[in-house]
Amino acid sequence: MSGKKYFINGSDITEMGMCQGLIGHMDNPCAVYDGGPNIRYKYIKFAKEWLEPGKLEDPAAKKMLQDALSKYTDEKKEKS
Repeated sequence: MSGKKYFINGSDITEMGMCQGLIGHMDNPCAVYDGGPNIRYKYIKFAKEWLEPGKLEDPAAKKMLQDALSKYTDEKKEKS
């Protein structure tokens, strides 16, 4: 297993685990409040930040996050 480990919400988490959690939020975003807009765009922004050079060390986690993110950025291009 490669990459850094993080301590989030009282647990040690790997880069792969962090990316899996972020992808889960992109795929199934919650609403800001009951009946309100979802906040997927915030998770997409966060994913883009994690893909900046020097952030992720685990190549498999990086590829997985890039693939998941492309699903949403490609959808946006198709709608334009």
